[in-house]
Amino acid sequence: MLLCLSIAAVMVAWQTAAAEPEKPTASAAQEAAREPAVKKVFRAGAAASNITPMLDGGIVGGWSSPKATYIHDELFARCLVLDDGNGRIVIVVADNIGLPREVCEEAKKMIREHTGIAEDRVLIAATHTHSSVSARPANVLKPDDDYSPYARFVARRISDGVRRAVAHLEPAQIGWGTVAAPEHVNNRRWFLKP
Repeated sequence: MLLCLSIAAVMVAWQTAAAEPEKPTASAAQEAAREPAVKKVFRAGAAASNITPMLDGGIVGGWSSPKATYIHDELFARCLVLDDGNGRIVIVVADNIGLPREVCEEAKKMIREHTGIAEDRVLIAATHTHSSVSARPANVLKPDDDYSPYARFVARRISDGVRRAVAHLEPAQIGWGTVAAPEHVNNRRWFLKP
């Protein structure tokens, strides 16, 4: 979540910097005489869409792909929409080993159709879990392989989550914090040791 908020802060700063260059402004007296401008308010909205796959799909990320026989934890696509009064950006993080370009493009297309947010204002990433069915095609070496119904489901649920996040927009402030939690940082090197 800290990474998402950091990325969001950078994207908001980038969006502000990319706005039209400043033009010479009128004096304070001239400004006061004009109609008051509408105050722009920073807003944020969030939603999570359940993307847990059905049982019996192959669990990816290991040396074999056993079939999923139970659900330990539900999987989600977490969606954040930020609006600075000039435009909106979207950040989505999905619990999946990786999302192919086609899934992301389909999700972005649906987001644009339902919310008006342009595709280039949407960032979609995966947590890279090694404990779930994948939204990638069965054979990643064949780019023209048909995508699974699960991949299409993930794209749709990402779009649904963004639509709900837009509906939840409310005034917000950006903040951050840090904490040391080394007990939550793990790797699999021990598998490779004798």
